[in-house]
Amino acid sequence: VVFGNTISLDRTDVGADEDQKATLSCSYSSSGSTDDLFWYLTKREKIHVILEISSAAVSDSALYYCALAPTVTGT
Repeated sequence: VVFGNTISLDRTDVGADEDQKATLSCSYSSSGSTDDLFWYLTKREKIHVILEISSAAVSDSALYYCALAPTVTGT
């Protein structure tokens, strides 16, 4: 839970054979927040993000983070 927002992962463990697709899904619930949801250093969108590795390789083995960051608006 981050500032009252809840981040959820569809699955916490994902595996794929080499050269096969691996998909990680992350979403959050919020009460009118304009925060950004993104895969750490990977992809950034709103509300729901999916990280897809189209051709998995052993070198893709890692710990992946789904993160939520506040959006700064105005000056």
